[in-house]
Amino acid sequence: MSEPKSSQSLKRELGVVGAIALGLGSIVGAGVFVSTGIAAGVAGPAVIIAVAIAAGVAVCNGLNSAQLAASHPVSGGAYEYGYKYLNPWLGFTAGWMFLIAKSASAATAALGCAGYLLNILGIGDRTFLVPTALGAVVLLTLIVLGGIRRSNVVNIAIVSVTLLSLLFFIIAGLPLVVANCKHREMKLQTRRFSNHILCK
Repeated sequence: MSEPKSSQSLKRELGVVGAIALGLGSIVGAGVFVSTGIAAGVAGPAVIIAVAIAAGVAVCNGLNSAQLAASHPVSGGAYEYGYKYLNPWLGFTAGWMFLIAKSASAATAALGCAGYLLNILGIGDRTFLVPTALGAVVLLTLIVLGGIRRSNVVNIAIVSVTLLSLLFFIIAGLPLVVANCKHREMKLQTRRFSNHILCK
């Protein structure tokens, strides 16, 4: 006798590409273009260690979320998992913490987007920063309200431009990195040669 399907089962609207792009879109934008600069300003050279620790935490969180979603595939995310596997109060708390964290992340991304846009337009007045960020939030909210498929197409386009920009940045900067490494190596060899002559 087959069990009846749950009324909370998720309707598949996104394919694998859309799901990957959704994950990349929530990580790459604010993480690369905004948060890294803030972290470097706070941590200095230790930002590499901080990023490595954050990457480890993110991997644990991602694997944990994937396992929970596979075993309990319903809408609600952190709220549902806490409610089902812990207790209702912890589920409620987890849901609100998730909402607040995502709101802060969205605000950071919006401010970063506004900053870049104002720089491109040559506007140095920071008075327009918050209104531009709010405009970006309203625009993207309207796109999301248009439906998951439409917002998925826009997200894939934005993520593609972002990844191509990062790839261009890496390729463009590679010759400079190689030249700096060669220059450093030559200085090191010159110093060793000078020390060798002085020792004699």
